[in-house]
Amino acid sequence: VDSEEVWDGGAFSLCVRAAAADGGWPLKVTLVWTDPPSSPSSWGLLINDLDLEVTRPDGERVLGNQLSAYNALNKRHQVLDSINTNEQVALPTPAPGLYRIHVFGRDVPIAPQRWALVVTGRFSV
Repeated sequence: VDSEEVWDGGAFSLCVRAAAADGGWPLKVTLVWTDPPSSPSSWGLLINDLDLEVTRPDGERVLGNQLSAYNALNKRHQVLDSINTNEQVALPTPAPGLYRIHVFGRDVPIAPQRWALVVTGRFSV
């Protein structure tokens, strides 16, 4: 998906169906965008904040850039990434089934924000 636009509070969704797991086809979803320039007086470097979320066939939601965030109970503890203009969800051994991909315009004061999404692995749209 290339050159889509999102506004503040807006969203985009796409579904892909992962093929049966065969031990060699991870599913990766990557969101990228070019942020408007920030001013030297801004408290944060990121102006437009987009978020990536993938919902697995079992209903578990996985947020972008969650490399190793786990709590003491070994359950997934996730936080939104409000620093980077690249977000990725990487599932090394995806279960077969329907994956829902969502891009959210979490905070987009300079709108619209153009973005691109790349999905790799063994799947169908």
